[in-house]
Amino acid sequence: MDRRAFLVAAGVAIAGCTGGSETESPSDETGTGSASETGELAVTDVSVPGTVGIGSTVSLSVTVRNDADAEESYESSVSRRIRNGEWTELDTTVEISVPAGETVTEDVAVPAYEYLAAGTYRLDDGEHLARTAFVKRELELGESYTTPNGVRLTVSDVTFPDSYTYDTGDGTETIDAAEGEKLAVTHLSAENTTDSTVRTPGTEEAVLRRDEHEFGDMSFDSNVDKYTGGELEAGARIEGNIASDVPVDERREDLRVGYEQSFEEGEAIANWSLT
Repeated sequence: MDRRAFLVAAGVAIAGCTGGSETESPSDETGTGSASETGELAVTDVSVPGTVGIGSTVSLSVTVRNDADAEESYESSVSRRIRNGEWTELDTTVEISVPAGETVTEDVAVPAYEYLAAGTYRLDDGEHLARTAFVKRELELGESYTTPNGVRLTVSDVTFPDSYTYDTGDGTETIDAAEGEKLAVTHLSAENTTDSTVRTPGTEEAVLRRDEHEFGDMSFDSNVDKYTGGELEAGARIEGNIASDVPVDERREDLRVGYEQSFEEGEAIANWSLT
């Protein structure tokens, strides 16, 4: 599936997805524990944010009411379903102690998801549901985003110099912006956080953008300071500059550095704002 077709499909799935809670059963009772069976504990609310940036930890909020005369403990495993796929049990357990006659709300961190999609979390005890949409990640300069294959990307700065001087290996060279243009230099680093060699994004996947327009790499072959992407060994880190030229009237606040990459499992998108 090409990128446009995928995004259209994902957009349809996400558009009908809102945060909140519900249950697959006709009643609000939580089903399997002894306290739930006697009606002493009741899950009254399960929710997650309506949208979550890909790769971000998700906060699952669970509210439990105890109608018993003594403190009771609620416990449930958590599962996740992406789109209309199969349920997958996560390495997460909700454990809440509720004093007699009280209601307790606790937030539990559940694993992130790496791709654009609609998703549902479930409390397996009682099958209470909470839906969300995993959307493109929005970051500020200096913040890091880890790609699905384990590359930690950081855009530390974007500058607009009058000229750009770079190392050729045998000295330096300086370029000036063409008439009607100005220079934009993105400083990007990539670190392999895995224990194997991975492919890091190239300059065609980490691009200065305004809306959907791309301002590509000026590609000076002699620029040894250039960010190059490519294969990166376990634990290794590379950094460098991506020089672009943009119209002289482009406003910084209208630009972003955008990362987009397609994987077999889905699409990953992250943006760094310049404001």
